[in-house]
Amino acid sequence: MCYQNKHRLRWRFIPSFLWLCSVPVEADCNYQGEGFEPAQPFNIQQPAVYVQRDAPAGTVISSFITNGTGDIDYCTGTGTITYEMIKFSNPSAIPNYYNTNVPGVGISLRFTSAGWYFSKIRQYSVLSPTITVVAPLEVTLIKTGEITSGAIGSGLLAKAYGDDGIQSLTVNFTGNQVTQLACSITTPDLSFPLGDISAANFGSTVGTVPSGAQNTQNLGLDCDTNANINVMLQGAQNPDAGARSVLALTGQGNVDVAKGVGVQLLYNGAPLELNSRIVLKRSAGGQETFPVTARYYQTQPTVTTGKANASATLDLTYQ
Repeated sequence: MCYQNKHRLRWRFIPSFLWLCSVPVEADCNYQGEGFEPAQPFNIQQPAVYVQRDAPAGTVISSFITNGTGDIDYCTGTGTITYEMIKFSNPSAIPNYYNTNVPGVGISLRFTSAGWYFSKIRQYSVLSPTITVVAPLEVTLIKTGEITSGAIGSGLLAKAYGDDGIQSLTVNFTGNQVTQLACSITTPDLSFPLGDISAANFGSTVGTVPSGAQNTQNLGLDCDTNANINVMLQGAQNPDAGARSVLALTGQGNVDVAKGVGVQLLYNGAPLELNSRIVLKRSAGGQETFPVTARYYQTQPTVTTGKANASATLDLTYQ
């Protein structure tokens, strides 16, 4: 809706013929008047919402628009219309959003055409003679912090009234479940024994992978349905390798540590680059298995003998 070219609540102007009669001007907005058609209640139903556990605060998790018709108030003078958030009126840390009963979930209500939001109490002065007409309303749910899955409460979300105090706009809200999705790890530690490999099995070319110098283990997860599984390899890059997928050896540079070799981790045959997040899949729910392969990788033209161990972390997120 629009108000004095600032707010796009729609106004319907009532012509006034001063020569027909003389009436006193009242500074009122009331729930009655010539041509007034009361707005029907807005009944908003929230769909079930699923949120990835690691989505950042400020992420919109659901948004839906409802249309309505009718009038809010009839103003015969310079009156006031008051808009109030009722069901949820505790402001969150994010402007225009109010905390719901579900931890980590905020809610907003706004007139789409005007672009302004309902607040705990918001008042507008209205010039006469006008009828304030209902415009589409948008409800938005946003992540404000760590979410605890649960159902958002139902009830009177918001209302509006004029100077007579009669409730002229009713916004009813039916809440639904908000579920945070994630996975639990069933294989918290993966070990890749590569055994003793002769230095003679390497060649003179950087990038050589000696035969038999690899091992595959399965990363196991137990996931909620629709969890988006992402992985990122974290560790120390091998200083002798240009490839960002080669790990440094533990104690690299020490006299008892092998030289000219590093360790690579692969998923589906492709090397995992350090500090680069990749999407594994959207889970269908239940047990998920991801094969991860570790192998030796030649980093210099010559390989010398010694210990060749490495460690890294697979950082799993759900976004």
